[in-house]
Amino acid sequence: MLRLAQGQWPPTPIATCAADALRFAICEEYEIWLREERGLAVASIDALMWEGRNFLVWQLNRHGVDSLMAMTVGDIDCYMDTRSPHQTRKSVKDVAERLRSMLRYLHRTGRTAIDLSPHVVAPLLYAYEGVPSILTPDQIAAVLQSSGTDKTPAGLRDHAILQLLATYGLRSGEICNLRVKDIDWRAESIRIRHTKTQATSYLPLMAPVGEAVLAYLQAGGL
Repeated sequence: MLRLAQGQWPPTPIATCAADALRFAICEEYEIWLREERGLAVASIDALMWEGRNFLVWQLNRHGVDSLMAMTVGDIDCYMDTRSPHQTRKSVKDVAERLRSMLRYLHRTGRTAIDLSPHVVAPLLYAYEGVPSILTPDQIAAVLQSSGTDKTPAGLRDHAILQLLATYGLRSGEICNLRVKDIDWRAESIRIRHTKTQATSYLPLMAPVGEAVLAYLQAGGL
């Protein structure tokens, strides 16, 4: 509605000082470069533009319109410090990547003396680092309850495996090496061959484990 009434929305910002004029000029050129030279999607451009504007406001308001050429690594570190509090490591990494893009553009267009983008420090992210290392007792109980509802041979097998994992904390190799003869039903014990140490342990056969394994065997699983 506003675009229809006024021809453009949001309206073009009006520069009130030299710092505003410089920032508007850089951002306009930067957006064109991101869209036409790099061919980025609109969402990516929006995120990069937000960080670029924020950084330029921060830098130019602190040190003036001539500060870009004299910008140092210390300035970059200070900016990252202002953006890091209360953010996850993933969010801080995203900030660093967007800031690097702006710094590369500033150097590319001759507005900074050196390319400061390699000096932006971002945290390392590791695969599956967001996956919890352990499950709570309530979560384990919920998983076992859910798996116990599947009465197909595959479902009974999976439930027996989960019972072994939850009860004894076995490794995958120890479960794969488990045989029917390792279970002494009369003595109510189970023999575990440890894949890491090559040792053998005899553990009490807990009722939920025995019932789950027995149900699987009765369904034809061998």
